[in-house]
Amino acid sequence: MELDRSPRTGWTRARWEDCADRLIAGAIAHSSPTGARVRFPGTVPNDPTDELEGFARSFLLRAIRLAGSRDADELTRLATALDAGSRPGHPEAWPVLAEHDQATVEAAAVAVGLHCAGPQLWDALASRTREQLVDWFSAGRGLWCADNNHVLLGATIE
Repeated sequence: MELDRSPRTGWTRARWEDCADRLIAGAIAHSSPTGARVRFPGTVPNDPTDELEGFARSFLLRAIRLAGSRDADELTRLATALDAGSRPGHPEAWPVLAEHDQATVEAAAVAVGLHCAGPQLWDALASRTREQLVDWFSAGRGLWCADNNHVLLGATIE
């Protein structure tokens, strides 16, 4: 049985999608040239981890929306951002997962987003980008982490 409205909020799917699209537009407005980093107002200038956080948190929502919409332009934008963020030496490259810290939290969000968008996004990526992403995720393998929710983050990345 499909519901026309949320039983909790009374919102329709269209209203939820509009809300998601407005959140995404806000992130895009504060994105770096390739979209690999997002610097929201009030964040520390040029802090790569904060900018990765801005990307990763909005990427998760964008990936879910992409899976539901099949938007070719959004697919291209996300592919460009993923390529730049995962490419070592690129000016917008994400921090290396050398410590089990905030970057690991954001890497888990990127991994979940890639899973949500499924083959639609992954298969559209250039092989170089897929390899870069695997290398970026792999740098977190075997790192020590606290015995808390960070164990789940490492498992999610794997």
